[in-house]
Amino acid sequence: ACIVDMSNLMDRLYEDLPPRNDGAHPIAHIKRVGLKLAGKGNGRYGIRDKDIIIAGLGHDGIEDHAEALARLGNRSGENDHIEALQYMSDTFGTSSADIMAHTTRKKPKKGFPARKESHRTRNTFRGSSTTLERLL
Repeated sequence: ACIVDMSNLMDRLYEDLPPRNDGAHPIAHIKRVGLKLAGKGNGRYGIRDKDIIIAGLGHDGIEDHAEALARLGNRSGENDHIEALQYMSDTFGTSSADIMAHTTRKKPKKGFPARKESHRTRNTFRGSSTTLERLL
């Protein structure tokens, strides 16, 4: 799997959400993170490591859609957050998933469904698309 695959996955997870209060679609933030990490837009970092960019694109998906990601991986454990990270590891690699595990919030953001929490998530788990594709 590659950066474009993660970008497409996030598009699918966020497609049915309404615009935020500022009128922007929630996916806009995710795409900005990817572009900034890759060296485009304001606050550029110029990172070329695909695992970091994939993790940047995917970390909000873990926060907001852990249950859906766990289901994609045909998992239904006691902790959707851990199961979602395992799906990400299986699909995008352990390095990207480990970064996501260390950069996700443990509490749901306002407007998103509550998810099962684990204060041990980080210790328990181990293991626009066209523009992004052109960057790497």
